[in-house]
Amino acid sequence: MDILFLWRAQAPQLFDVVIPRQAAGRAIETYAASQAIAAQPGLAALGPDDLRFHAIALDASGTPIPVMHSDEGFALLFAEPDAERVDRAVTVLIRLFPPA
Repeated sequence: MDILFLWRAQAPQLFDVVIPRQAAGRAIETYAASQAIAAQPGLAALGPDDLRFHAIALDASGTPIPVMHSDEGFALLFAEPDAERVDRAVTVLIRLFPPA
């Protein structure tokens, strides 16, 4: 099997990060308070669902490191993602953060 095909088919799910909506909201509020800025724009950008994105890397145990990366843009440009992946990538890329 072509290694590039294998990577594209199986690697993305290894990098999946899901942060429950309440935990993400608390993190936004904590960050906003530490920067003396309003949390509301970030909370509104979060929306009602859990926060989902692809991690920048995996740690030594294979756990995703919950930092978003910019590879979603490359996937949109060079790959042929299905509609679900396009929707997920665009949702992540246009989300307002940090709050203004």
